[in-house]
Parts: sequence; C-alpha cells; structure tokens
Amino acid sequence: MIKQETMHHSIDLHIPRQEQSNIPPAFDCRPTAVEKWVTELPVANIGETARLVYNALTEINRAELADKNRLAILEQLRAPIAYLSETLAKHYLGASFPLTLKRRKVASLASELLAQMAIGYKIIVANSDVHGARHLNIERLSTAIYRAMDYLGEVILTAYQIYSPVPDNTWKDIHQLYKFAEQSNLLLSPIKDPVHRHNTKQNINNLYGRIVLLAVASPYRLSQTQIINLSKTLETWALQCKISKPDHYNTISCDFIIRLDADEHPTHLVFNDLDENENYRILDTSGLTNIIRDQISQTARRPGYEKENHFSQDMLHSLMLSWGLVPKRGVPRTNKTKKLFISFGLSSTHSIISSHGYTPEGAHDVLTLPQFTTRSQFTSQAIRSLNESEPDVWDMVYLDPSFHASEKNLLPDNNVSLYKTHKCIVTNESAGGICLRWKCETSSLARVGELAGLSVSEKKDGIPWDIGVIRWMKSLDNDELELGIQILASMAIPVATCLHSTDKITRYYQRSLLIPELKSLRQHATLITPAGMYKPADIITINGSDSESKVQLTHATEATEGYTRFLFTIIEATASTDDRQAGTQRNADFGSLWTSL
Repeated sequence: MIKQETMHHSIDLHIPRQEQSNIPPAFDCRPTAVEKWVTELPVANIGETARLVYNALTEINRAELADKNRLAILEQLRAPIAYLSETLAKHYLGASFPLTLKRRKVASLASELLAQMAIGYKIIVANSDVHGARHLNIERLSTAIYRAMDYLGEVILTAYQIYSPVPDNTWKDIHQLYKFAEQSNLLLSPIKDPVHRHNTKQNINNLYGRIVLLAVASPYRLSQTQIINLSKTLETWALQCKISKPDHYNTISCDFIIRLDADEHPTHLVFNDLDENENYRILDTSGLTNIIRDQISQTARRPGYEKENHFSQDMLHSLMLSWGLVPKRGVPRTNKTKKLFISFGLSSTHSIISSHGYTPEGAHDVLTLPQFTTRSQFTSQAIRSLNESEPDVWDMVYLDPSFHASEKNLLPDNNVSLYKTHKCIVTNESAGGICLRWKCETSSLARVGELAGLSVSEKKDGIPWDIGVIRWMKSLDNDELELGIQILASMAIPVATCLHSTDKITRYYQRSLLIPELKSLRQHATLITPAGMYKPADIITINGSDSESKVQLTHATEATEGYTRFLFTIIEATASTDDRQAGTQRNADFGSLWTSL
C-alpha cells in the first residue's frame, strides 16, 4: 500500500509498488506499441486474450511510467476489458448455484481484470502530486479518479452477481477516492466516457451515488437479472439521492451513514449513532423513494408498464423497504443447529411432495372434489423412437451418449430420480423463516426468488413439507451456500394445471401447487404456478388424481423468476363420470408428459 500527499490532502490507496528494472520488460509499455498490440489480440480465443490482457496489466501496474503514458495505455485497454467482461460473464450469469469450480474461477478472473484496471488508475491518483499542485492536470486526475471508482464498482457488482463477499479493501478505496475528489472540488467535473453504456457525460458524484445505492438495495436479496437491471437504472435514479456531511443535518427515515475511513458499505442510520465526524457522510434517499412510489402507481394503472421498466411491483416494494424506513423484526430469531432437507424449484418440490404421499388434513375443504383429498398420481412410460437404432434427439443434446431411454431407467422404481433433496444445516429460525447453510457438492436450482420445499425427513414417511422461497443468498468461501428462506405455507397439494380447453388433446399440463386456505390467519387459498405461464383473468383447469376443476385467476399476489402465486375463484367444481373411468389411462398419459416438460 502506498500513501501519497496530494494537493495538501491525504489519500490512502491500496496499490503495488512501482519499480524500475534493468531487465528489459516482457511487455512494451509505449502507448504506440500498446495500441498496435491491442489490434492484434486474438479476440476469437477468449482464453488467450484474457491471459494476454491480464499479464499485460500486472506488468504495467508494476512498471514506472509517466502518468500521461499510463493513462493513455489504460484508455486503450478499456475496450478489450469491456469485451472480456461481457464474454466471461456468460459463464456465471444464469448459471446454477452453487457455481462449479470452473465457473467460480471465471468469475474470479473477471473480477481480477477489473481490479487490475482500477489499480492502474489509482496509481495515477496516488502520483498526482509529483509536480505539485501548480502543474497538476485536473482533467487527467478527475478521469483517473472516475475510472478507478468505476472499475471498483464493477468489482462490487460482480460480487453481488455471484452472491459472494466484496473483496477486501474495495470499499475503502472507493470511499478514499470519493473523499479525495470532494476535497479537490472534482465531484462535479464532467467525464467523457465513450465506452459507457449510454455514451453520456458522467461525473464522480453520480458514479459514487450509483455504487452506494446498489449496496443499500439489499443486492443479495435480488436475482441476477434484477441486479443488472437495477444497476443500469441507477444511472438516472442516482441523480435523486443526496450525499452530504452530517453537520447540522436533520436526519429522516431514509438516511444511511457512510464511513469514508472504513472498508464497508453504507448502513442505515437507525443502526448507528450519528456524530460530526469528518469521515462520515449522509446518504439521503428520500427523493428516490418518491420516484419508486410513482413507479408503483404507474405499474398498477398502466398495463405493460412493468415490462417496459423491468421492475415488478414486488421488486419496487422491495426497493422501498431497502431505501426507506427499515421495518423492525416482528418475530425474534432463535439460533439452532439441526438437519433439514430441501428441494429447489417448483417441479422438484411438486414431484417430491407427490411421491412422499402426504395428504393435508382438511384438504377436501379447499375445493369440493375428491382429487384434493388425495395426492396427485403420476407415472412414467417409455417414449420409443421410430427408429430404435438412432438415439433420441434430446438425448443427444442433454444426456450422456451412453444413456438410452428405456422403460427401466424412466420408471421411479429403479431409484433414478430427476429431482433430489439436499441436506442442509439450520443456523437460526423464526416463525416466518429460517437461515440455512448448505455444503455444496452439486449444482442446483438455488437462486433468489426460487421456490423451495423443506422437511425434517427425506423418507417417504408422510411427514409434511413446508413451502418456502429463497429471499437472499450468499456464497461462502468454504464451498457453502447460505440461504435465507421465507416460509410461505406449512403444506401444499400437488396438482396439474393448464389453460382451460374443451379439447383435452390440446391441453398442456404444468406442475403447480395448491396452498389451502387458512381461516385462522385469514389467508385465502392460492395457486403456485410456473413463472410467466398464466396471467390474471386466465381461466385454467386444475387436475388432481381423478377429477378436474375450472377456476379463474383473479390476482397475482407474488411473481418471481421462479414462480407466480395467484388468488382464484371457482367457476366449476364437478367430477365427470368419464374422467373417473379414464383415470388409469390419464395417469399413464401424465407419465410421458412430465418427462417432456
């Protein structure tokens, strides 16, 4: 770490020492040579390009260079870094969690490339007093501060996207850069940024606002898609927040405290004692919460507005809670250590509950049909190719070439299961949720917003399964995932749903879960369906074991990337004689259906 005095102000940044060596460098650091080198990068070979750029950056950051030349070199490397970041991100965005070792290494490489770019610009900032304030190049200094903060912000964004802790000293360097820019009156200096997403002029103050706003938006509670969309939207929303010193400041409920001398993100003021410390700043998000209220109103009034703005009402309400008044915990948490089994995803949970044979007491009260007093029955049958000598097309895409579909390996009796449970350890719990730790051995469907089934036993012993949703997630260093689960219901009934049609041949059934009514809690019966499959006002068919019912979806109470939960009204609840007689045949039909979903 090098500590430099610049313009009579102290800046404390974490950078390597630059040394002049008598040994000729392996990389030609002349700006003209770097420009030619960039054009010759083998961009079609992403691995080789990443290796060349990474090695070049590490050497540049340890070489003694004039600030003017260093800035010119770094600016030429911005396009390759942007290309590498976008390409490497495809390996871990949308991937199953926990990430495989290879994907974790790719994410680590992407983060390290961004960190090395930040180091290069931090060196320019730390060296900015070499010729004294009289000869200081203000445009170069403000550009270097902005770029360093921008790349450090991308390091933090990458950590959020893979639900990992932010690397050490990242926050401290960002705070130090902001403080130095503030002392040097550079916060509002316009910065030209041709590589920026919107190709607009930016400034250090707005950039810092975007970074800290994302940090206090509870990013570990957001899906990867939501994190990306929010990061982009904050480029304009950040203009509505205010950052100021705590001197004579009238605190309100939307305030966060920033400690510029600490390696930590901002925290809500209600958790801190405020005093007039020169290293404290106040983040006021009240202007931003007004925008969120307007967005919520627009989403409710205008059909299609939600899709235009990439934010659902659930997401907007979540941001209101994160940026506004922090609610007090209503139920205390209790530290516990016990074993629990979990399934991830609607299909997996549906299949496991069905196979475990639990029938909730009083389920017949949900709908007046016998199908809701017994579990749904699903079997499998072999799908035979027209030409037995040729592999099935889907086998060639998804399965190992040695795998051949047969009745033996499709039936559940041979212990081959597409859906698995995972053993977790409960660390603490409350009436409404639990915190789990899972030692990861294989990837799963674990993601923020995904449905989960929970049980104290994985045996088929009739013990009920709770239904929950993953509200937040963190990747730990020891190959563990930490999950925050909100319990939605203590029981669920597995059913099949499809858009209502009088032609039964054209029906395409989906796995769904029926949550019974709880009169004591004034909780109406709801239906959990695959995400995006249905919408309010749709008329659908709910199929149980030997009967079916027609209902209309009235309102979506929750929509995540994993499922949608609906209220509904019953239109017709009758069990046909023909359906009862055809029960056995329908069960066989469902067997081939589920394997094709």
